[in-house]
Amino acid sequence: MLRSFISRSPYRPYYNLPSKQPGRMLTGFTTPYRVWMWKQGETWRAVHEAQFEHLRRVYRRQWLESFRSNADEYIHKYNITKSAQIAQWEHEMESQERQRRETVQVSQGRELLKQKHLDLLREYHERQFFHWYERASERLQYMTKINYVTPENLSAHVEKELSKYVSGNGPHPLNFAGQMPVLEDEDGNVVEVPEGEAKNHFAEHPNSKATIFKPLESDRSSEMIDEFVSAQVAEMGGVDEGSVTSVLDEETDTQTTVEEEARVAKSMELSNEDAQVNKRAYIDRGKIGSKAFRKVKAGDTSAPPAPSSESQPKKFKKGAALPAEFANASLKENREQKFEKTVSTLSPDMMKAISGNKTSDFAQGKLKRQTGKQHKDL
Repeated sequence: MLRSFISRSPYRPYYNLPSKQPGRMLTGFTTPYRVWMWKQGETWRAVHEAQFEHLRRVYRRQWLESFRSNADEYIHKYNITKSAQIAQWEHEMESQERQRRETVQVSQGRELLKQKHLDLLREYHERQFFHWYERASERLQYMTKINYVTPENLSAHVEKELSKYVSGNGPHPLNFAGQMPVLEDEDGNVVEVPEGEAKNHFAEHPNSKATIFKPLESDRSSEMIDEFVSAQVAEMGGVDEGSVTSVLDEETDTQTTVEEEARVAKSMELSNEDAQVNKRAYIDRGKIGSKAFRKVKAGDTSAPPAPSSESQPKKFKKGAALPAEFANASLKENREQKFEKTVSTLSPDMMKAISGNKTSDFAQGKLKRQTGKQHKDL
């Protein structure tokens, strides 16, 4: 009978194990056999420990003796290892020192570059400041030459400004816009009108009794220019006045020439035909032509002469079809010949009617029939 592995065995063959009987279960009682077995184990362990302690002492003594006999070799190996380690450390220290020096140099170079850039920036702002300072000082110097209107002279100044363009009050300067305004009398009536504004003024005021204002002939503008040039020459230190005047005249002539040349664009002066020709030339600017008609360079005797269309007519094979232009041309010639032949066969009355453009319906129909018949033959 097979026993199942689920249920436990009812008997215990290992009598040295603790008892499972109900009366002796888990009492902690150790059988005499277990006591003997523990004693054997302790003895065995003691023997092994004594043996291994003995071997440890033997091996220690042997190692010390071998080391003592091979001490020179050990010391030699140790020295080699020590020197190699020291050399490695020195190499590492040198590389670290080199890296440190490079880092220091880079940092110093960056500091110098920073200082240079700061100097450039400072110089730039100094230039800006001195530029402003020069202009400010220049304006301050001009301020000393300005005739400021003081409070006590204010009313007189206003009266003078208001009477500036009253007729008869001496030379009249141009206003702030560079124009010459109309001149009035003391009551504000227009008395004189400058020549440029006369047309508009009289058109707007047809009943005006104003006259055309003409400035005095003894205008001091040229005299003032001469005085200015003389003063500049004196400041420059005795340069020839004639040379300065000639330079001014040359500049004036150059400016006049430039203004005359810039009057009208070139394309405005071209006719339509010229513009078309120029446009076609610009479109065809990259076309050189075939090699048969290329230009013969001077001194180039090897180049063959360019063939002409008159000297070398085109030849066609006997059975080949003519090109379109030649076929159309021959057809056109045949048509013209047959039409002339048809016209020659018309009667004098019909020709007269055709020439007089008074053809009757009957003549027109007959002409149409005849000409249509002839064209059908074509």
